[in-house]
Amino acid sequence: MPVDLPDVASQIAPSEIVQQIEVRSGLMVERSIDKLTFSHLTFQEFLVVDYFKVEHNENMPLTTISDWSSWREPILLMCGIKSNPNTLIQEVYSVQPLLALHCIAEVEPVRLNMTHAEQIIDQVMQRVDRKEVEMQEAIPALVGLMSIEGNPFGHRIVEFIYKLVKRLSLTEVSILIEELSKTSTRESARIILSLLTQENLVLNPNTFLFYRYFLTIWLVGTRALKRCSV
Repeated sequence: MPVDLPDVASQIAPSEIVQQIEVRSGLMVERSIDKLTFSHLTFQEFLVVDYFKVEHNENMPLTTISDWSSWREPILLMCGIKSNPNTLIQEVYSVQPLLALHCIAEVEPVRLNMTHAEQIIDQVMQRVDRKEVEMQEAIPALVGLMSIEGNPFGHRIVEFIYKLVKRLSLTEVSILIEELSKTSTRESARIILSLLTQENLVLNPNTFLFYRYFLTIWLVGTRALKRCSV
């Protein structure tokens, strides 16, 4: 039942309330004189999302964003809580294609427009083929989508990676596997081990690069599996 709260506005100064929040809760800290910041960025990111959810009907000002690294987590959180995140994902893709992949990974499959999501994934893969998007950034984002419940995009992503590997140099394959090892997922570990056992992955054992390549993929493959088992 509703509870009548006492009127404290006339009894406690706002500065004292802020000070109590700082001292007792630890939510805010004074970085410099008269300058308060959140003790953890997560609090700020949550409040930013809540503000746009309540005050702006879940609409975020993507066209005015200049520092995407600061807005990355709020955008991902908004995609995760919106009842219909598909329009936002499309808008994100138009300015930050790889961030759109991470947005897709944040959404429950039942709230995803699978047709639109598949189009975005296919377009990103095409841009990787045309070298418009950096391979070492795109592949981990694509593999991250394989963690979605039911793995609806797994087949097309794995098929793309295997086709891509056939066109890469040994150095590029080594870079690819190194990036995959950083994702620390079972899916990336499986792909790494699968690449190691591909019969059609032609290597030249007479070059120093081959030995460096083999050592690199063996080390990162082992590291990825250890991470997944923790």
